[in-house]
Amino acid sequence: MKACRMPEYKHGQPPPSGRPCRDQSCQTCPTRTRCLPRGLSDSDCALVNQSVVQRHGLLRGEYLYRTNDPVGHRLYAIRSGQFKTYHLSPDGEQRIAGFQFAGDFLGLDAIGLALHRNTTVALSDALLCEFSHPRLVEATQGSPALAARLRELLGSQLARAQTISLLLANRAEQKISGFLLALPADQRDDERHTMVLNLAMSRADIGAYLGLADTTVSRTLSRFQRLGYLRLRHRQLTILDAVALRAIGASAQPAASGAAPLLGAA
Repeated sequence: MKACRMPEYKHGQPPPSGRPCRDQSCQTCPTRTRCLPRGLSDSDCALVNQSVVQRHGLLRGEYLYRTNDPVGHRLYAIRSGQFKTYHLSPDGEQRIAGFQFAGDFLGLDAIGLALHRNTTVALSDALLCEFSHPRLVEATQGSPALAARLRELLGSQLARAQTISLLLANRAEQKISGFLLALPADQRDDERHTMVLNLAMSRADIGAYLGLADTTVSRTLSRFQRLGYLRLRHRQLTILDAVALRAIGASAQPAASGAAPLLGAA
């Protein structure tokens, strides 16, 4: 894949909304399975490609759109990178609506609206495909198989968001273990129950999303690491014992750990 060159900009300048990037079509894109369901036929993939308005890149910290920006009948598929979606409370505090990853769609919450209700910012350098929503709908009308596969893809994204939202009534260790297990893994080994994640979001963002203090998030992650459930190196997190984390999420202390009860909620 020919990479999109993302030039630097000087501090204090307003961040650009996106840099167009020439790239392959959906049919030949090597990251196609991140944005589109596996097994999608080349003909259906060509229909999707006709709905792409442009492909562009964002740097970490740049905004895709802000609250009250025009929606413009656009949806965005994340090819690579991570994003945070939030809105501001009346007192100016961020209320995080969710985190999005490669393969997710952005702008779903604005379908049918004239203006965005949320702000979406890149947590890492990212590449996106910008879709015309009306064209995408038209493409699905011409292919029932495509419509079914896109519903499946979007349904899995919404199901993950719902799973995480159900954690908010739990204790700190349950919230964090469930949050980590719900995130999409960069690498996964089901036999060894291990997975590798790249956490582009800050501890403060995780805490704000889960209703915890950032110090509670840091202490709980450190405790999980001491117990051998995970390994954290900078922003790369490796889950070493997914079974133990699932047991915590189910309010069952793993018998093998022999540890005292975990930290309570902040």
